[in-house]
Amino acid sequence: MKRYRNLAVIAAVTTISLGVFYTKVATSESNRPVFYISTEQGETSAADNLEIQGNLFENNFNRSVDITTKGSEYKNDNSIFDVINRKTYSLEKLNTLQNEEKNFMRGKNNESNFYLDKDYVWYADVRGKNVNFEARNNDYKLYIDGLDLQSKDRFKFKVNIPNEEEYSYIGIEDVQLVGKELVVTTFQNKNYGENGRYIYRISINKKQMIDSKQITIDKDAEATIHTEYTNPSEIDFTKSKKYYVYKQVKMKTTNQEDGEVLSEELHSAMHIWNLETGKEDKLNLTKEQLEMSKQSELFQSDNMLYFISHNDQNVTVLKYSLERKKIEGEPTVISIESGVSFSGNKIIDGKLYTIANRENGEDRSIYIFDLATGKTIYEGAIKVKNTQENKEQLLKKLELYEFNVR
Repeated sequence: MKRYRNLAVIAAVTTISLGVFYTKVATSESNRPVFYISTEQGETSAADNLEIQGNLFENNFNRSVDITTKGSEYKNDNSIFDVINRKTYSLEKLNTLQNEEKNFMRGKNNESNFYLDKDYVWYADVRGKNVNFEARNNDYKLYIDGLDLQSKDRFKFKVNIPNEEEYSYIGIEDVQLVGKELVVTTFQNKNYGENGRYIYRISINKKQMIDSKQITIDKDAEATIHTEYTNPSEIDFTKSKKYYVYKQVKMKTTNQEDGEVLSEELHSAMHIWNLETGKEDKLNLTKEQLEMSKQSELFQSDNMLYFISHNDQNVTVLKYSLERKKIEGEPTVISIESGVSFSGNKIIDGKLYTIANRENGEDRSIYIFDLATGKTIYEGAIKVKNTQENKEQLLKKLELYEFNVR
Protein backbone atom coordinates (compact mmCIF):
# COMPACT_ATOMS: atom_id res chain seq x y z
CA MET A 1 0.00 0.00 0.00
CA LYS A 2 2.89 2.30 0.86
CA ARG A 3 4.33 1.67 -2.61
CA TYR A 4 1.14 2.91 -4.29
CA ARG A 5 1.02 5.97 -2.04
CA ASN A 6 4.59 6.82 -3.13
CA LEU A 7 3.65 6.44 -6.78
CA ALA A 8 0.66 8.71 -6.26
CA VAL A 9 2.89 11.34 -4.61
CA ILE A 10 5.41 11.13 -7.49
CA ALA A 11 2.61 11.50 -10.04
CA ALA A 12 1.19 14.52 -8.21
CA VAL A 13 4.61 16.20 -7.93
CA THR A 14 5.30 15.54 -11.62
CA THR A 15 1.95 17.04 -12.63
CA ILE A 16 2.54 20.14 -10.50
CA SER A 17 6.11 20.52 -11.83
CA LEU A 18 4.95 20.27 -15.44
CA GLY A 19 2.21 22.78 -14.72
CA VAL A 20 4.75 25.21 -13.27
CA PHE A 21 7.08 24.59 -16.23
CA TYR A 22 4.43 25.31 -18.87
CA THR A 23 3.22 28.34 -16.90
CA LYS A 24 6.76 29.73 -16.94
CA VAL A 25 7.13 28.97 -20.65
CA ALA A 26 3.79 30.61 -21.43
CA THR A 27 4.73 33.62 -19.30
CA SER A 28 8.07 33.88 -21.10
CA GLU A 29 6.28 33.72 -24.46
CA SER A 30 3.82 36.45 -23.42
CA ASN A 31 6.67 38.79 -22.40
CA ARG A 32 8.23 38.80 -25.84
CA PRO A 33 7.69 41.70 -28.27
CA VAL A 34 4.63 41.21 -30.47
CA PHE A 35 5.08 42.11 -34.14
CA TYR A 36 2.02 42.52 -36.35
CA ILE A 37 0.92 43.75 -39.78
CA SER A 38 -0.85 47.10 -39.59
CA THR A 39 -2.89 48.30 -42.58
CA GLU A 40 -1.69 51.65 -43.96
CA GLN A 41 -3.58 51.60 -47.27
CA GLY A 42 -6.26 49.35 -48.76
CA GLU A 43 -8.56 46.73 -47.28
CA THR A 44 -7.30 44.92 -44.16
CA SER A 45 -8.83 41.70 -45.50
CA ALA A 46 -6.15 41.65 -48.24
CA ALA A 47 -3.61 40.59 -45.61
CA ASP A 48 -5.83 38.29 -43.53
CA ASN A 49 -4.25 35.09 -44.87
CA LEU A 50 -0.70 36.42 -45.06
CA GLU A 51 2.13 35.17 -42.89
CA ILE A 52 5.56 36.81 -43.08
CA GLN A 53 8.59 34.85 -41.95
CA GLY A 54 11.55 36.64 -40.43
CA ASN A 55 14.41 36.60 -37.95
CA LEU A 56 14.81 38.73 -34.84
CA PHE A 57 18.45 39.19 -33.87
CA GLU A 58 18.56 39.80 -30.14
CA ASN A 59 21.20 39.13 -27.47
CA ASN A 60 23.50 37.46 -30.03
CA PHE A 61 20.74 35.01 -30.93
CA ASN A 62 18.62 34.68 -34.08
CA ARG A 63 15.03 33.78 -33.31
CA SER A 64 12.63 32.84 -36.12
CA VAL A 65 9.30 34.62 -36.03
CA ASP A 66 6.09 34.39 -38.10
CA ILE A 67 4.06 37.62 -38.35
CA THR A 68 0.38 38.06 -39.24
CA THR A 69 -2.27 40.75 -38.79
CA LYS A 70 -3.11 39.14 -35.43
CA GLY A 71 0.42 39.09 -34.00
CA SER A 72 3.58 37.00 -34.04
CA GLU A 73 4.64 33.48 -33.20
CA TYR A 74 8.22 32.71 -32.21
CA LYS A 75 10.04 29.52 -33.07
CA ASN A 76 12.75 28.18 -30.77
CA ASP A 77 14.21 24.77 -31.45
CA ASN A 78 15.30 24.48 -27.82
CA SER A 79 11.82 24.96 -26.40
CA ILE A 80 9.79 21.84 -25.55
CA PHE A 81 6.69 24.03 -25.66
CA ASP A 82 7.47 25.02 -29.24
CA VAL A 83 8.33 21.46 -30.33
CA ILE A 84 4.95 20.20 -29.07
CA ASN A 85 2.98 22.96 -30.82
CA ARG A 86 5.05 23.31 -33.99
CA LYS A 87 3.34 22.62 -37.31
CA THR A 88 5.05 20.11 -39.57
CA TYR A 89 4.60 21.94 -42.88
CA SER A 90 4.75 25.52 -44.11
CA LEU A 91 1.73 24.83 -46.35
CA GLU A 92 -1.42 24.91 -44.25
CA LYS A 93 -3.22 22.46 -46.54
CA LEU A 94 -0.61 19.81 -45.74
CA ASN A 95 -1.10 20.42 -42.02
CA THR A 96 -4.85 19.99 -42.57
CA LEU A 97 -4.22 16.79 -44.51
CA GLN A 98 -2.01 15.53 -41.70
CA ASN A 99 -4.87 15.98 -39.24
CA GLU A 100 -7.40 14.31 -41.54
CA GLU A 101 -5.24 11.47 -42.91
CA LYS A 102 -2.83 10.65 -40.10
CA ASN A 103 -2.08 7.13 -41.31
CA PHE A 104 -1.18 8.21 -44.84
CA MET A 105 0.85 11.26 -43.74
CA ARG A 106 2.96 9.39 -41.19
CA GLY A 107 6.70 9.73 -41.99
CA LYS A 108 6.17 12.08 -44.94
CA ASN A 109 8.14 15.26 -44.16
CA ASN A 110 9.38 16.75 -47.45
CA GLU A 111 6.95 19.18 -49.08
CA SER A 112 8.63 18.93 -52.49
CA ASN A 113 7.85 15.18 -52.54
CA PHE A 114 4.07 15.79 -52.55
CA TYR A 115 1.55 16.21 -55.33
CA LEU A 116 -1.92 17.27 -54.18
CA ASP A 117 -5.19 18.11 -55.93
CA LYS A 118 -8.88 17.81 -54.95
CA ASP A 119 -8.98 14.08 -55.79
CA TYR A 120 -5.53 12.64 -55.06
CA VAL A 121 -2.43 13.03 -52.96
CA TRP A 122 0.80 11.37 -54.08
CA TYR A 123 4.15 11.12 -52.34
CA ALA A 124 7.41 9.91 -53.88
CA ASP A 125 10.52 9.06 -51.89
CA VAL A 126 13.94 7.56 -52.62
CA ARG A 127 15.27 5.08 -50.10
CA GLY A 128 18.45 3.02 -49.94
CA LYS A 129 20.02 0.53 -47.58
CA ASN A 130 23.02 2.71 -46.63
CA VAL A 131 23.03 6.00 -44.73
CA ASN A 132 26.50 6.95 -46.00
CA PHE A 133 25.96 8.92 -49.22
CA GLU A 134 29.52 8.17 -50.35
CA ALA A 135 28.88 4.43 -50.35
CA ARG A 136 28.32 2.54 -53.59
CA ASN A 137 25.49 0.10 -54.27
CA ASN A 138 22.96 1.76 -52.00
CA ASP A 139 20.20 -0.25 -53.68
CA TYR A 140 18.13 2.90 -54.21
CA LYS A 141 14.48 2.44 -55.10
CA LEU A 142 11.66 4.90 -55.77
CA TYR A 143 8.79 4.40 -53.31
CA ILE A 144 5.36 5.63 -54.39
CA ASP A 145 2.42 6.18 -52.04
CA GLY A 146 -0.94 7.55 -53.20
CA LEU A 147 -4.36 8.15 -51.69
CA ASP A 148 -7.72 8.69 -53.41
CA LEU A 149 -9.21 11.45 -51.26
CA GLN A 150 -12.76 10.52 -52.24
CA SER A 151 -12.80 6.70 -51.99
CA LYS A 152 -9.85 6.50 -49.54
CA ASP A 153 -8.24 3.81 -51.72
CA ARG A 154 -4.48 3.52 -51.12
CA PHE A 155 -1.82 2.86 -53.78
CA LYS A 156 1.64 1.76 -52.60
CA PHE A 157 4.44 0.32 -54.70
CA LYS A 158 8.13 0.72 -55.45
CA VAL A 159 10.06 0.85 -58.72
CA ASN A 160 13.68 0.30 -59.64
CA ILE A 161 15.87 3.28 -60.56
CA PRO A 162 18.03 2.71 -63.66
CA ASN A 163 21.77 2.44 -62.90
CA GLU A 164 21.14 3.36 -59.25
CA GLU A 165 24.40 1.65 -58.24
CA GLU A 166 26.36 4.50 -59.86
CA TYR A 167 24.91 7.13 -57.51
CA SER A 168 25.83 8.13 -53.97
CA TYR A 169 22.77 10.37 -53.58
CA ILE A 170 19.33 10.60 -55.20
CA GLY A 171 16.80 13.23 -54.06
CA ILE A 172 13.30 14.27 -55.15
CA GLU A 173 12.82 17.74 -56.66
CA ASP A 174 9.27 17.59 -58.03
CA VAL A 175 6.29 15.24 -58.30
CA GLN A 176 3.46 15.66 -60.82
CA LEU A 177 0.42 13.67 -61.92
CA VAL A 178 0.00 13.69 -65.70
CA GLY A 179 -3.01 11.63 -66.75
CA LYS A 180 -2.49 8.19 -65.19
CA GLU A 181 1.26 8.65 -64.87
CA LEU A 182 3.46 10.10 -62.16
CA VAL A 183 6.30 12.30 -63.38
CA VAL A 184 9.10 12.51 -60.82
CA THR A 185 12.10 14.85 -61.19
CA THR A 186 15.24 13.95 -59.24
CA PHE A 187 18.70 15.33 -58.52
CA GLN A 188 21.39 12.62 -58.58
CA ASN A 189 25.06 12.66 -57.60
CA LYS A 190 27.44 10.05 -58.99
CA ASN A 191 30.13 8.44 -56.89
CA TYR A 192 32.89 10.06 -58.95
CA GLY A 193 31.61 13.65 -58.85
CA GLU A 194 29.25 13.97 -61.81
CA ASN A 195 25.67 15.00 -61.05
CA GLY A 196 22.50 15.59 -63.00
CA ARG A 197 18.72 15.73 -63.06
CA TYR A 198 16.40 13.04 -64.33
CA ILE A 199 12.72 12.92 -65.22
CA TYR A 200 11.11 9.54 -64.53
CA ARG A 201 7.68 8.64 -65.91
CA ILE A 202 5.84 5.97 -63.90
CA SER A 203 2.65 4.15 -64.92
CA ILE A 204 0.26 4.00 -61.96
CA ASN A 205 -1.74 1.13 -63.49
CA LYS A 206 1.32 -0.98 -64.34
CA LYS A 207 3.24 0.12 -61.22
CA GLN A 208 6.43 0.40 -63.21
CA MET A 209 8.75 2.98 -64.78
CA ILE A 210 7.99 3.50 -68.46
CA ASP A 211 10.48 6.26 -69.32
CA SER A 212 13.71 7.76 -67.98
CA LYS A 213 15.35 10.92 -69.30
CA GLN A 214 18.43 12.83 -68.13
CA ILE A 215 17.82 16.58 -68.58
CA THR A 216 20.97 18.08 -66.99
CA ILE A 217 24.54 16.94 -66.56
CA ASP A 218 27.22 18.74 -64.56
CA LYS A 219 30.67 17.43 -65.44
CA ASP A 220 32.94 20.46 -65.74
CA ALA A 221 36.47 19.54 -66.74
CA GLU A 222 38.18 22.40 -64.87
CA ALA A 223 38.06 22.83 -61.10
CA THR A 224 37.51 26.59 -61.53
CA ILE A 225 34.35 26.08 -63.61
CA HIS A 226 31.01 25.04 -62.17
CA THR A 227 27.39 25.08 -63.26
CA GLU A 228 24.56 26.53 -61.17
CA TYR A 229 20.90 25.62 -61.59
CA THR A 230 17.99 27.75 -60.38
CA ASN A 231 14.31 26.85 -60.34
CA PRO A 232 11.57 29.50 -60.25
CA SER A 233 10.10 30.31 -56.85
CA GLU A 234 6.58 29.00 -56.22
CA ILE A 235 3.98 29.65 -53.55
CA ASP A 236 2.87 25.99 -53.59
CA PHE A 237 5.12 23.19 -54.86
CA THR A 238 2.37 20.57 -54.51
CA LYS A 239 0.07 22.09 -57.16
CA SER A 240 -0.37 20.64 -60.62
CA LYS A 241 1.85 22.05 -63.35
CA LYS A 242 2.71 20.90 -66.85
CA TYR A 243 6.16 22.45 -67.08
CA TYR A 244 9.46 21.99 -65.27
CA VAL A 245 11.56 25.16 -65.62
CA TYR A 246 15.14 25.88 -64.66
CA LYS A 247 17.90 28.38 -65.39
CA GLN A 248 21.39 27.07 -66.13
CA VAL A 249 24.42 29.31 -65.52
CA LYS A 250 28.03 28.25 -66.09
CA MET A 251 30.44 30.18 -63.87
CA LYS A 252 34.22 30.52 -63.72
CA THR A 253 35.95 31.49 -60.48
CA THR A 254 39.41 33.05 -60.31
CA ASN A 255 41.45 33.59 -57.16
CA GLN A 256 42.87 37.13 -56.99
CA GLU A 257 46.21 38.10 -55.43
CA ASP A 258 44.44 39.99 -52.64
CA GLY A 259 42.59 36.81 -51.64
CA GLU A 260 39.24 37.73 -53.19
CA VAL A 261 37.47 35.36 -55.56
CA LEU A 262 36.24 36.77 -58.88
CA SER A 263 33.20 35.08 -60.47
CA GLU A 264 32.58 35.35 -64.20
CA GLU A 265 29.48 34.18 -66.04
CA LEU A 266 30.42 32.14 -69.11
CA HIS A 267 27.00 31.00 -70.27
CA SER A 268 23.34 31.33 -69.28
CA ALA A 269 20.29 29.53 -70.62
CA MET A 270 16.64 28.94 -69.71
CA HIS A 271 15.13 25.47 -70.11
CA ILE A 272 11.46 24.46 -70.20
CA TRP A 273 10.46 20.79 -70.12
CA ASN A 274 6.91 19.92 -71.13
CA LEU A 275 5.94 17.14 -68.70
CA GLU A 276 3.05 15.97 -70.90
CA THR A 277 5.11 15.46 -74.07
CA GLY A 278 8.42 14.71 -72.36
CA LYS A 279 10.13 17.19 -74.69
CA GLU A 280 11.88 20.52 -74.22
CA ASP A 281 9.99 23.64 -75.33
CA LYS A 282 11.69 26.70 -76.74
CA LEU A 283 11.55 29.98 -74.81
CA ASN A 284 10.02 32.40 -77.32
CA LEU A 285 11.42 35.84 -76.43
CA THR A 286 12.88 38.77 -78.34
CA LYS A 287 16.60 39.41 -77.92
CA GLU A 288 15.87 42.30 -75.54
CA GLN A 289 13.43 40.22 -73.48
CA LEU A 290 15.89 37.34 -73.37
CA GLU A 291 18.65 39.57 -71.98
CA MET A 292 16.24 40.91 -69.37
CA SER A 293 15.19 37.38 -68.41
CA LYS A 294 18.80 36.41 -67.68
CA GLN A 295 19.00 39.13 -65.01
CA SER A 296 15.54 38.47 -63.60
CA GLU A 297 14.14 36.70 -60.60
CA LEU A 298 11.89 33.82 -61.71
CA PHE A 299 8.48 32.95 -60.34
CA GLN A 300 6.15 30.20 -61.59
CA SER A 301 2.43 30.03 -60.90
CA ASP A 302 0.38 27.30 -62.57
CA ASN A 303 1.49 27.46 -66.21
CA MET A 304 2.67 31.07 -66.11
CA LEU A 305 6.30 32.13 -65.78
CA TYR A 306 7.10 35.59 -64.42
CA PHE A 307 10.34 37.52 -64.89
CA ILE A 308 10.89 40.12 -62.13
CA SER A 309 13.70 42.62 -62.70
CA HIS A 310 14.85 45.52 -60.50
CA ASN A 311 16.71 48.79 -60.84
CA ASP A 312 16.93 51.96 -58.71
CA GLN A 313 13.74 53.47 -60.15
CA ASN A 314 11.32 50.61 -60.72
CA VAL A 315 10.43 46.93 -60.74
CA THR A 316 9.40 45.39 -64.07
CA VAL A 317 7.35 42.19 -64.35
CA LEU A 318 7.04 40.20 -67.59
CA LYS A 319 4.34 37.52 -67.79
CA TYR A 320 5.11 34.55 -70.07
CA SER A 321 2.53 31.88 -70.95
CA LEU A 322 4.23 28.48 -71.00
CA GLU A 323 1.27 26.99 -72.90
CA ARG A 324 1.00 29.71 -75.56
CA LYS A 325 4.79 30.18 -75.67
CA LYS A 326 4.64 33.98 -75.66
CA ILE A 327 4.62 37.09 -73.48
CA GLU A 328 1.12 37.93 -72.24
CA GLY A 329 0.21 41.62 -72.38
CA GLU A 330 2.53 44.53 -71.71
CA PRO A 331 5.25 44.57 -69.02
CA THR A 332 4.06 45.86 -65.64
CA VAL A 333 6.29 48.69 -64.39
CA ILE A 334 6.08 49.64 -60.70
CA SER A 335 7.86 52.79 -59.52
CA ILE A 336 9.76 52.59 -56.24
CA GLU A 337 11.02 55.24 -53.85
CA SER A 338 14.68 56.18 -53.65
CA GLY A 339 16.55 54.00 -51.18
CA VAL A 340 13.95 51.21 -51.29
CA SER A 341 14.48 47.68 -52.57
CA PHE A 342 12.01 44.80 -52.87
CA SER A 343 12.56 41.22 -51.67
CA GLY A 344 10.63 38.04 -50.94
CA ASN A 345 8.58 38.51 -54.11
CA LYS A 346 5.57 36.26 -54.60
CA ILE A 347 2.86 36.35 -57.28
CA ILE A 348 -0.59 35.16 -56.24
CA ASP A 349 -3.75 35.51 -58.35
CA GLY A 350 -2.26 38.21 -60.58
CA LYS A 351 -0.87 40.26 -57.70
CA LEU A 352 2.73 40.92 -56.66
CA TYR A 353 3.41 40.55 -52.94
CA THR A 354 6.68 42.12 -51.85
CA ILE A 355 8.67 43.27 -48.82
CA ALA A 356 10.02 46.84 -48.96
CA ASN A 357 13.49 47.28 -47.46
CA ARG A 358 14.63 50.84 -46.71
CA GLU A 359 18.24 51.91 -46.30
CA ASN A 360 17.64 53.39 -42.83
CA GLY A 361 16.44 49.98 -41.66
CA GLU A 362 13.72 51.52 -39.47
CA ASP A 363 10.61 50.87 -41.55
CA ARG A 364 9.40 47.39 -42.41
CA SER A 365 6.62 47.46 -44.99
CA ILE A 366 4.80 45.07 -47.30
CA TYR A 367 3.00 45.88 -50.54
CA ILE A 368 0.49 44.18 -52.80
CA PHE A 369 0.41 45.42 -56.42
CA ASP A 370 -2.15 44.65 -59.12
CA LEU A 371 -0.10 43.37 -62.08
CA ALA A 372 -2.85 44.35 -64.53
CA THR A 373 -2.56 48.06 -63.63
CA GLY A 374 0.67 48.37 -61.62
CA LYS A 375 -1.28 50.14 -58.87
CA THR A 376 -0.88 49.59 -55.14
CA ILE A 377 -3.90 47.77 -53.70
CA TYR A 378 -2.48 47.23 -50.22
CA GLU A 379 0.26 48.69 -48.05
CA GLY A 380 1.03 47.32 -44.62
CA ALA A 381 3.59 48.27 -41.99
CA ILE A 382 5.23 45.91 -39.52
CA LYS A 383 4.72 47.33 -36.05
CA VAL A 384 5.58 46.14 -32.56
CA LYS A 385 3.84 46.21 -29.17
CA ASN A 386 4.15 44.55 -25.76
CA THR A 387 7.69 45.83 -25.21
CA GLN A 388 9.56 48.40 -23.13
CA GLU A 389 12.40 48.52 -25.65
CA ASN A 390 12.90 51.27 -28.20
CA LYS A 391 10.55 50.20 -30.99
CA GLU A 392 12.63 51.71 -33.81
CA GLN A 393 15.74 49.88 -32.61
CA LEU A 394 13.78 46.66 -32.24
CA LEU A 395 12.48 46.90 -35.81
CA LYS A 396 16.06 47.35 -37.03
CA LYS A 397 16.86 43.95 -35.51
CA LEU A 398 14.06 42.33 -37.51
CA GLU A 399 14.81 40.81 -40.91
CA LEU A 400 11.90 39.79 -43.15
CA TYR A 401 12.52 37.29 -45.92
CA GLU A 402 9.47 35.24 -46.96
CA PHE A 403 5.71 35.29 -47.59
CA ASN A 404 3.38 32.40 -46.89
CA VAL A 405 -0.34 32.16 -47.55
CA ARG A 406 -2.17 30.28 -44.81
